[in-house]
Parts: sequence; structure tokens; C-alpha cells
Amino acid sequence: MAATLGAAARTPADELQLTPSLFVGASYDDNLFVTLPPRYAAGLIVRPAFDATYRPSSRLTFIASTGFDTEYFGDSAVTRWWAGRSVALSAGYLLDPNTTVSLAGRYALTWYPGTLVPTLGFEYGRRQAEMITLGASVRRRVRNRLSLQAGYTVESLRLAGTDRELHSQFSGDTSAALAISPTTTVTVRGGPRYVFGKLTPHVGLTVDTRRERIELSADYGRGKNVAFDRPLLTEAYSLRATYRLSPRATLSVSPGLYRHWERADEQRVWRVGAQATWRVHRLVGMHASYQYIRQALGLAARVGAAAARWPTTRSTLIAGFTVAAPRGEVAK
Repeated sequence: MAATLGAAARTPADELQLTPSLFVGASYDDNLFVTLPPRYAAGLIVRPAFDATYRPSSRLTFIASTGFDTEYFGDSAVTRWWAGRSVALSAGYLLDPNTTVSLAGRYALTWYPGTLVPTLGFEYGRRQAEMITLGASVRRRVRNRLSLQAGYTVESLRLAGTDRELHSQFSGDTSAALAISPTTTVTVRGGPRYVFGKLTPHVGLTVDTRRERIELSADYGRGKNVAFDRPLLTEAYSLRATYRLSPRATLSVSPGLYRHWERADEQRVWRVGAQATWRVHRLVGMHASYQYIRQALGLAARVGAAAARWPTTRSTLIAGFTVAAPRGEVAK
């Protein structure tokens, strides 16, 4: 976020950019509630969204975004006219050409809790959840190849069907990004995290590289996280490969392994995702995405020891199109 805001702050001052968009698509889910036996569902998705960027000066940038999801499955028991909604606001100030200070906040409510905690990797099924995030960071480019960042983040989560309390985690985050070559960057991150009354460390490593048409990103992370109503020690390995088929079309694949420990018990989650995008017109883009997940049932619900070990799977397929105003249309 700091890098984006820092770049935006270098553009001309006193500009307002408004970008409305609308996604319309079809979805298929072979295990909507992540249960045994599974429940299938197929329907329509509509996602209107609105983004705004305002630059009152060459140093200061405000970015706001909001949107909501509507889903229709032909069954009143699972149809949700408000399947999700979110609002986010961030501000970035350029102290000097190499230093940016950022503040950010976000509120999200959804019927897909797994989307709120993607670093955990697992799914809870169709249950209402909400999340409030507040953060501040400072980013400084020390040299042409080295950037340092320090920040503090508060995340509060609540999940239906649990104690309904907001549970928070407080994270101090520091990172160093080093460009070891013109095409490869290594980022090391870490810091303390306060979760359920205990202070624990979290660490991570990311390697990004690119070629003429291929981009690769490998990530490792380990730390204790708030999993809504419980703390979980998580170790995650993920890879993302993106191939540019043409200037208008891309294809990406993202496998991942997530290991979780609650007390002495270990449970694993395997994920594989694929996404294809095609810019048909400057206003219209086509999208298709697929997700497969295999996890222990006990991660989604507190059940007996035998049932908790029983694996469950979920596959989702979404395809549709987005209509959006072209970027760069600015009102003064």
C-alpha cells in the first residue's frame, strides 16, 4: 500500500479520479457449506464497486473504495442479496522523494469467512463474518535496490455461530525488499504479534521474479493468527505463476500448502487456484477462476476428534465479465 500511495503522490495535484465497475457472472460450488455430505449450488453473482482517488497536493493522496456482492441460487435458503459488502479508506503522504507515510482502514462483512483470512488458507463454509482492519506504516527507499518498511496493524474478526465476540490481533510488521537483479526481488518480513493474551513472533520470506512473459512469486510465512474464535499457529507455503498469453490475456496458477497447529494437533490444507483474464475492450474484461481446497473438517467447525480428522473438499468455479470506466479519466 505504501508503495502504491507513494507513486500516486508523485502525480499532478488537485485531481479526482472516479472508477465505477460492475462484475456479472455465474458460479458453481460443490460444497457450499464445507460439510459432509456436501451441498451443491449454482447461481448468479453481481458485484458493483466504486473506487475514488483524490490528490489535494503533489504529496498527499486519498484512496477510497466500496462495493457489495449479490448472489442468487434459486433457493431462498442460500440466496443472499447482501452476500458481502466492504468499505476501505487509505491516505499516503510523501515526506520526501524516498519516504512515504500511510494510514489505512477497512471494514468488510461477508458470507465467505475464508476470504477475510487468506493467510490461513482454509474455508469455513457459508457463514456470516466481519472484519475491521486499521494500520499505519512508513516506507523508505534506502538505495535504488533496497526498500525498508515498518508498520503496525490491528485486525478484529467475528464469526457467526461462535461466541460472537470481536477477537483482535495486534501486529508489528517490518520488512526489507532487496532487488538482487533487475528481474528478481527478495523480501524478508517479521515482527511481534499479540494474539489471545500472548506475544509471539511472525516471520516470512517472498521471492518475486519475472521474465518476458512469465512472473513467479514464492512465499513462506509462519506465525500465530486469530482464526476468528481461536488462535492457530500457521505455516504457509505458496507459489504463484502468471503467464502473459498476449497484451490482453493472462493465465495464472497458484498452489499452496497450509499447516495449522491447535495445541499439539496438526491439520493440513491443500489449495490450488487458477485464473484467466482477457481484456476484450478498454471497458470490458472477461474473467474465469477455479479454486480447489482439501482440508480437515475440524478446521471449519468444532466436532468430535474422529470427525475432525475426516477430510473434506470444495471446488468453486466463477466466470463472468467486468465493465469498468477506463483508468485515467480524471475530474478536476
